Amino acid sequence: SNTSMGGYIQPSDAKSERIATTPFEKAGSGRCTNPYWGGFNKLCEQKCANDGECNYFTTYNTGWCSLFTTCDAVQPVNFHGQTYRKKGTGKTPYVLEHPKQLCTDKPISSTLVHPAGQETAADKCAEKCDNTQDCAAFATFDGNHWCNTLKGCTSTYPSNGKGFASVYVNPSGFSLKYPLQKCSDENLLGSGAVGAASCAAKCESDPRCKAFSKFDNGWCNWYSSCEKRTPSPQQPLINSYER
Repeated sequence: SNTSMGGYIQPSDAKSERIATTPFEKAGSGRCTNPYWGGFNKLCEQKCANDGECNYFTTYNTGWCSLFTTCDAVQPVNFHGQTYRKKGTGKTPYVLEHPKQLCTDKPISSTLVHPAGQETAADKCAEKCDNTQDCAAFATFDGNHWCNTLKGCTSTYPSNGKGFASVYVNPSGFSLKYPLQKCSDENLLGSGAVGAASCAAKCESDPRCKAFSKFDNGWCNWYSSCEKRTPSPQQPLINSYER
């Protein structure tokens, strides 16, 4: 039997009672930021599966478990953290692919970002990349909040002496392709009010889905193509993403 201790499940036999039914997949080595819950819990996956607020969880070799609603980027952490996402609800976060490297590709933009609270420069740079046309990767710099957005990262070179930049990439393949435009193809796969993160996640979970239009009021349309488009109205503003 299970007993509740300190806000988490304390199993009598964790191995036999690990019964999480919600499918998860690895999101990357490291952690998300801004957890809404944390504690020692051997049934981290089950706790996330049974919590409607949870879209991601991180486990550590110490036995610690952290739950998250959002995750912009999976970032390095001690204690060998591993992050998982709940399929169909959380979007694929950016992952660190080139630590202490810079890309040879010319940046789309180079700006300072302004993280607040527990946010990091990588979190804010991920948000900026999500809202920059054709952005598929970004670089952040240790010691400051500088952010380079990139269409890709063809090759790299060591960033020694340049603030130790680290390059994150978007594994989902989606990027903002048509700012202030709405897909208007007839092959609409579905629509609904799901919020920004789930808009991308639901398209990622359907192999037929190649594009989606995201409304700033939380509505989303999913498409198998986005060859035809119409201008966004003033309200709500619409942006379209494609892979």
